[in-house]
Amino acid sequence: MDNASCDFSYGTCDYATIQSTNGVKWVKGQRTEVSSDNTMGNYFYVMSDNSTGGTQTFLFSKYFQALGSESVSFDYLNNQFTRFEIGYINTLSGNDTMYDIQYSDINFLYTTTSPADRWTRQCINLGAVTGTIAIIFVHTSRGSNSQLTAVDNIDVSMFGCHEGIYESMCRFEPSDLCGYNITTPDNCPTEHTYSWTKQRLIG
Repeated sequence: MDNASCDFSYGTCDYATIQSTNGVKWVKGQRTEVSSDNTMGNYFYVMSDNSTGGTQTFLFSKYFQALGSESVSFDYLNNQFTRFEIGYINTLSGNDTMYDIQYSDINFLYTTTSPADRWTRQCINLGAVTGTIAIIFVHTSRGSNSQLTAVDNIDVSMFGCHEGIYESMCRFEPSDLCGYNITTPDNCPTEHTYSWTKQRLIG
């Protein structure tokens, strides 16, 4: 499936941005104050301050064909007092371009104002959405200094969040096993006990 999955390590994967009227926009790169615990390399982030309260800036994927069963998962950071949302838009009509997108055009799937000071994994079902769509991430500043939202490791799966085998882009970094658990049957000992081990291969 030609979709919108991307970890931004080697480019933008045709993700694009629309800045607010105040000049606030999503940028691909890294920031020194952002923890790298659960992500590596580049990501998209946006910074705003109290002079830009109430304005939105959009990060959107390329268009892809939704079949009515997909989910989108991603890692994100979100400072206090910032509203972070994800939604989708359908194919634009006529001579409209991405720069004509309005906040009211977005079909929202998830909204939060809760702080996420460390990289947090989220999965959202697209539900019965079908047709040609683009995923949109929205940062809304809310009148506080140094507001930050960041997004990385976006994965559009053909399955729902709790269906089938989860398709992820997991790198099994030290503090992020992407929901996988390593368990040893301590309560049911056998002659030989085996355990999965995370290891980085060289060469």
